[in-house]
Parts: sequence; C-alpha cells; structure tokens
Amino acid sequence: MDNARIFEEFSNKLIIFFKKRVQRQEDAKDLAQEVFLKINRYNGNGPVVKNIGGWVYTIANNTLIDYYRKKKIQFSEAEEGFEQVEPDRDEKLSEGLFACLKRFLGQLDPETREILEWVELNQGSQKELADRLGLSYPTLRSKVQRGRKKMLKLFQESCHILYDPRGGIIHCETKCQTGTCNSRC
Repeated sequence: MDNARIFEEFSNKLIIFFKKRVQRQEDAKDLAQEVFLKINRYNGNGPVVKNIGGWVYTIANNTLIDYYRKKKIQFSEAEEGFEQVEPDRDEKLSEGLFACLKRFLGQLDPETREILEWVELNQGSQKELADRLGLSYPTLRSKVQRGRKKMLKLFQESCHILYDPRGGIIHCETKCQTGTCNSRC
C-alpha cells in the first residue's frame, strides 16, 4: 500500500485515536501528522509490512509514548532511561491509583468485585476462592480475567496512563478536562 492510500485510510482514524488520549485537539492532529512523517521516512526501507493497520497503530502508540515522555518526564541521556522517581511522587501515584481502583471496583457487579478484591487486593489464592464459592478452578480463572479486563477498560476510559518499558505505571492523569468528573487518578 502506498503512502497516499495509507494517509487516506488512516488520517481520520489516527486523529480520533489521539483525541481520546490527549487533551488538546491541535496536539492530536500534530501527533497524527508525526505518524505520517515516520511512515513517509520508512518508504519501504526494511522488511515488508504485512499488517498495515497494526504497523500504523504501533507507530501511533510509540509516538504517543514519546509525546508523554517529552511532556511529563525528564530523561537522562547518560542513563538512557527514566530518572529515578522521587519516593513521595511514587507514593502519590500509588495512592491515586489505589483510590481509582477502589472506586472502579464499586462499579462492578458484586460477584466480580468480590473475586477481584480477594485475588488482587488480599492476594488470596484463586484455588481457595474457587472452593469457597463452589466454582471450578477454570471457571474462577475466567472470571478473574474478565474482571481484570473490565477494570482495565474503566482505567483506560477515565485515565491517560503512561507505562515504563517494563509495564509499570509511571504516570496517570484523568481524561476529564473540566475537573468536574468523578474519575481522578
């Protein structure tokens, strides 16, 4: 697929993708444009891309991560990585995420909430909980996975989350622009 067709197919989709993840509409358009610049620079140099959509969204996701890094996090070129997080800032992030977790748990059905509280907050055994609830272990595991997906969806709908290379959360902020919404990270 040539660059013009990629632009035609993905330009609006990328702007929508970025609008959901950044506060300013101008930034969303700039980020989409940056993705197309990266695609244009690639210009077929390298392996053949089989899944164009996946490739475009991988570039978009990496561009978004770069955007958040530039905006919020300072880097040390000598360390080639994140600076050490100040303990009080890390504690505030953990406290904020825990408050969001508690609030989001309250939005789940009672059974899912009980399962996730047992497994995630109390670090309880899934096998023990399955026995206690009279469920088979595979059924409980499925319920845990579905519950985790629901929680992730609630976080993603309410918060901009930035992960470090190991998957740990290093920054979280609400998507609410007015400051009047209930979801605060």
